[in-house]
Amino acid sequence: MEQKSNQIHRLIEAGIEKGSSLTIAETRRLRNQSEQKVKTFKVSFWIAIAILNLLVWIPIPLEIPLPIKIGSGILCLAYALSFPIVMIRKHQQCLESLKPVSQGPKRRSADDAGQHYIDLVRAEGRSFIQAEIDLLAGSKHANGKH
Repeated sequence: MEQKSNQIHRLIEAGIEKGSSLTIAETRRLRNQSEQKVKTFKVSFWIAIAILNLLVWIPIPLEIPLPIKIGSGILCLAYALSFPIVMIRKHQQCLESLKPVSQGPKRRSADDAGQHYIDLVRAEGRSFIQAEIDLLAGSKHANGKH
């Protein structure tokens, strides 16, 4: 369960404890934010790769010392291969957590707080998302695991 913990899981966990569920608008907003961030980090990855290619392959009319070109290229490559890739993976996991699930959790398998949360989601008339299923099925909110 530790490896699946992300922002979405923490929001749902807090909602279960407070007795409120995510609304349809909140899940859409979270999904749109993650999709936008994935696009942004993909663009930043390709910009860093383009700068690296410009430094390596295009002759620049200015006389830039070779160590500065090499250092700039290494920085571009290091950035392109670290930060965007890690952040894309993080937001892809959020998107996976926000996927709608056709079948919800079994009400009898949850504790009182979990049952209340299930009732709230069903009353709202929306489908459950993967993070809710993960939390209600395999956490302290499952019966017998208090």
